[in-house]
Amino acid sequence: MNSADSQMIHVHRVQKYYGGTVKALDIESLEIMRGESFGVVGNNGAGKTTLFSLILNLIQPTSGSITLDGHVVGPAGEHYKRYIGSYLDESFLIDFLTAWEYWHFVGRLYGLEPEEIDRRVAKYEPLVGSNAGHDTLIRDLSRGMAKKVGIVAGLLPQPRLLILDEPFANLDPGSQLHLKRLLQSIHSHFETTMLLSEHNLNMIFECCSRIAILQEGRIVAIKNTEETTVKELETFFDGGGSESSHPITGPE
Repeated sequence: MNSADSQMIHVHRVQKYYGGTVKALDIESLEIMRGESFGVVGNNGAGKTTLFSLILNLIQPTSGSITLDGHVVGPAGEHYKRYIGSYLDESFLIDFLTAWEYWHFVGRLYGLEPEEIDRRVAKYEPLVGSNAGHDTLIRDLSRGMAKKVGIVAGLLPQPRLLILDEPFANLDPGSQLHLKRLLQSIHSHFETTMLLSEHNLNMIFECCSRIAILQEGRIVAIKNTEETTVKELETFFDGGGSESSHPITGPE
């Protein structure tokens, strides 16, 4: 299998401008392999959510192209959505539904029968609780619980590609540990390609085999996770995110 055959995501010379003048993203090249767990870190406004939104075809690039599993992302190619699970933020939710209604709505979009949806949701009880979702509308849930509802919806199709934007934010410590172990298990047992962004450097380190640093829309480094990675990331961000103030040197 050559490199192109093993790619899940290929970002090629992608730029995204807002309002014609504000450059949100400028990535010359990024390759994420099938079965890889890939993390993205950066300060607020670095371009993480913009990158994920482009990959999911929620917005269009100003220039350049993105391919998923060898197919160009865009209006002409929608089939790849059948194998993607994702949750970026609360805009993915339908807040006048209960969690259970929402999960069944999402499951039906993926062609799942009600019994299969219930069976899959039951697997995530350690994360959401055994009585979650039946009576309370999503709009009345805490931010953390609403996020868990969205993450479970993203996991329902048992996706080949899972994209989560800051999945650990707003979660209590116990839920963070459950989610970390769940993501690690999904990746190891199903070889799911995972693309995660996160402000918690320790969590992204424990969930991902490679980590990219985004700064002002550009990738300034990509590192394999090893013992020194968290310290290097901490040094980078402690120095204000300046390339001259840290030991990380460019994409690998």
